[in-house]
Amino acid sequence: MPCSRRSLRNRTLGERILVAAAALLGAASPIRATDADPAGLLFKAIYDGDLWTNLDGGRRTGTDYAAHLDLSVAIDGDRLWQWRRTQFYFRGFADSGTAFSRRVGDIHGINNWESGVLGGKLLEAWVDHGFNAERSSFRFGLYDTTTEFDKNKSEVLFIDNSQGMNRPLSLSGLNGPSTYSATSLGLRLRHTLDPHWTLKAAVLAGAPDDPADPTATTVKLRASDGAFAIGELRYHDPNGHRIALGFWRYTANFDQFAAPTERAPRGTGNQGFYVSGDVMLTSAADDPLRGISAGLRVAHATAEFNRFDWFLSGVITDVGFLESRPTDKVGLGFVYSHTGSPYRQVQRAQELDVRAGEVTVELTYRAPLGTWLSLQPDLQYVIHPADAPASRNALVFGLRMEVLFSRGVW
Repeated sequence: MPCSRRSLRNRTLGERILVAAAALLGAASPIRATDADPAGLLFKAIYDGDLWTNLDGGRRTGTDYAAHLDLSVAIDGDRLWQWRRTQFYFRGFADSGTAFSRRVGDIHGINNWESGVLGGKLLEAWVDHGFNAERSSFRFGLYDTTTEFDKNKSEVLFIDNSQGMNRPLSLSGLNGPSTYSATSLGLRLRHTLDPHWTLKAAVLAGAPDDPADPTATTVKLRASDGAFAIGELRYHDPNGHRIALGFWRYTANFDQFAAPTERAPRGTGNQGFYVSGDVMLTSAADDPLRGISAGLRVAHATAEFNRFDWFLSGVITDVGFLESRPTDKVGLGFVYSHTGSPYRQVQRAQELDVRAGEVTVELTYRAPLGTWLSLQPDLQYVIHPADAPASRNALVFGLRMEVLFSRGVW
């Protein structure tokens, strides 16, 4: 496992925890139980160790190591206590606090686990109950919206953060929507219309956690923060074809972009939408989800309140392209965020450089080395880094080692 030359004695407390956890996971994983077996309690731990190098361009070249530990417990109320169709879920993380994107100057996020939080915190704690002959369910508690909204199968492979939630949405609001690494209290409703169509909607507190203390899990319900609402209609079929249409909106008032000499007007209407789709281009005879797939997504946010107003991403992936390694995955993708005109006008009025947009192209390859360990080399090319407008395009190489441990009991 890659590590710095500092001794364990000289590491921070957060780093010691992550190194110790990695060692435990590495030792325990070969005897892990799979989560495919029914269990009343399912424990899962995922350790990601990333070595990132900015080879050229950006703010400054150099190498950083990032460590992330994701821990979760899923409780089946039906199996343990005969509470029919009731599930409980708790999830937290510990992170080394490495902020590699500061070295690059990009806004998309080179590493999808980058949080800027040194230490650990609780991320999710919710109860889910199914009803209406299991066609419907509600979920209440601390909830990460990216686990169900604006999520596509073909994008899961990629490491760049904006291949997850689209960037205009993830940077919106007072502290972003309820997602990693800051979540809020909310209620989610889900209804299956038929075998192919699903409707989901969620309402959450408008300001996740406390921006002044990102290391703490804070639940605050203040009228001034308003609420965040998101809904999605999704089509899916067993052959890997998916279409999603989503809409989101904040109820609170927000400052609009205005010239430095003017008082920023406040108003409502901080909202946006996204449209995305996945399609299988080729499929293996024995598995319709193994082969070449492609995905495309378009998103928009109100320019008066958000730095980025338009977003476009696309991916093409191939699963099992080597007959000898049917679970290997390779993918090529891009993300583009367009800077809104109101934001650019404010920056230029202050004689500050501003980019019209940023593009990141990513080539990645994921190779499982058993049921518990995988390696993933990753190459990203950042065109016009938005947070470093005076810098050249950046070329970044990364290597991710992921260790998985899961065990079900009872």
